[in-house]
Amino acid sequence: MAIQLVRLREVDLPMAMQFIVEAQQWSPTGQSFTHPMEVLQQANSLWYSALNEDELLGIVGFAGISWPDGCADVSLGIVPKWRGRNLGRVLAQLQNDYAFNELRLHRLQMLALEGSPSCKIATRAGLTYEGTLKGCRFKGGTYHNANIYALVKEG
Repeated sequence: MAIQLVRLREVDLPMAMQFIVEAQQWSPTGQSFTHPMEVLQQANSLWYSALNEDELLGIVGFAGISWPDGCADVSLGIVPKWRGRNLGRVLAQLQNDYAFNELRLHRLQMLALEGSPSCKIATRAGLTYEGTLKGCRFKGGTYHNANIYALVKEG
């Protein structure tokens, strides 16, 4: 499988918006938006379609990019028919390589609600657990913790 990242294609927007809506339930920051397109259009963010030939496998994103610091928050979504096939690890590695080699970023980070699937995705992607933000998200009548994961380019 020869996977490549290309700037988010218009045809992939519905899937990207579905990922954003799904991710909102696990978001440690309690994302609030009127429409998921707002997330895709935020300043200092880049979104890519992960393709095998012309077939969409997933979407990877970099948000809150600080170009002077070389830092970004990372996001990753897998098309449902490709879930459970270890593709998350492959796309995450591709995303990391792209961030460090093409975008010239220095640090990638992800916040994930404690116990959410995103925690597993972060560690499989090579990000290291850095700590816990206690009680940072009020959801379902209770406060939840969020873990922060990061990967810093060596050298």
